[in-house]
Amino acid sequence: MYCNQFGQADNHARRHVDGVVCRFAAHGQDQFWENQIVGGFHPQTDHVNRRHGRRAAAGIGGVVVGRRNANDSAGGNNGELAGSATYDKGQVGQAFAFDGTRGSSVKVGNPVQLQLQDFTIAAWIKRGDIESVSVDSPNAVLFGYGLGGYALYLNPGGALILSKYNVRGGETKSRAAIKDTDWHHVAVTKSGSTVVFYVDGVAHPAPAYDVEYVFSTEAAIGASGKNSVLSFWGLMDEVGIYDRALSNSEIQAIYAKQK
Repeated sequence: MYCNQFGQADNHARRHVDGVVCRFAAHGQDQFWENQIVGGFHPQTDHVNRRHGRRAAAGIGGVVVGRRNANDSAGGNNGELAGSATYDKGQVGQAFAFDGTRGSSVKVGNPVQLQLQDFTIAAWIKRGDIESVSVDSPNAVLFGYGLGGYALYLNPGGALILSKYNVRGGETKSRAAIKDTDWHHVAVTKSGSTVVFYVDGVAHPAPAYDVEYVFSTEAAIGASGKNSVLSFWGLMDEVGIYDRALSNSEIQAIYAKQK
């Protein structure tokens, strides 16, 4: 695994973004994954043959090798599609597709690059149903860890919530909500006790939020990291984790270039 910390042009946003990013992007016709890395590397691509059984998702700042497993040739920390997770047409390219049932997720392990107190989580999401965000639970995790780690999720009303997962009082809520089944760009930034949510480039500051996360479980896309519960029902594209709080203008620029 390698997440470089130098500034580099983001090949999706077409702009300059400094800092580490771990980006998970599914592209192609059921056998092709592309890993986009911001920070000194050009996009790396490879093929995954599903006849070999396990399905490898794009690695965390690494290179996915199309062998008979989900090994990352750079550092051994790829994502792995779990349960009924698959992929479908996305906002930018190909998207992760989740049916909201327990176990449906992309498991990404517990790499040190994701063990952050200050960060940005960003993604394009498309709900699969206007009534429910999950089949498994009233809530749906978009990206997160298990107990004590950070998690970005949707509540039953579609509001974005940043949580110290499964810890009483450890969450802060956005005033904005995703209520339809259109594509929307969502993000949350955290710097110290300052949290800002974004929906389609519009900022929604949250009250002061002072927590410290712990990282004793794996992380996942589309469900909680520990056991893939609170599974999201819908599509997710261009999932990115940055090691700092991106600015308002940076979030807006990413949204504008990808919409």
